[in-house]
Amino acid sequence: MYKVRNFLKEIKYAVQRACRGYDDAELYSISYSFIKRMNLILPVFKDKHSGCPYGLKEHEWNNILDEMIYEFRLADEDNFSKHFSEKYNIDLIKDEYDIKDYCNELDLHQQKALSLFIKYFNDLWD
Repeated sequence: MYKVRNFLKEIKYAVQRACRGYDDAELYSISYSFIKRMNLILPVFKDKHSGCPYGLKEHEWNNILDEMIYEFRLADEDNFSKHFSEKYNIDLIKDEYDIKDYCNELDLHQQKALSLFIKYFNDLWD
């Protein structure tokens, strides 16, 4: 029964995405959905863009995009958890660690990603 209900929900979401460009699941956490979407879009934008903002050289713009991609990747808690575990050589389930350190570092990457996005918002077009 669960599989049928889940399948019907996925069909409903697909119809919503086709009609309005997003589905109800994205409304649960807009920040989560936004970060996930940026992680899909930014690397493609970097690969396909032609040109760069006025006053920047192509390699400078690519470095900025690389930094934005990196920060958005770590702004995604799924990716950040793995990064944090490897950086501090801990198992997030078994080992003890200060959750404040985890949250502060995650927040730092989220703020940096959004700061770069805001700074270059009007330059993210092709």
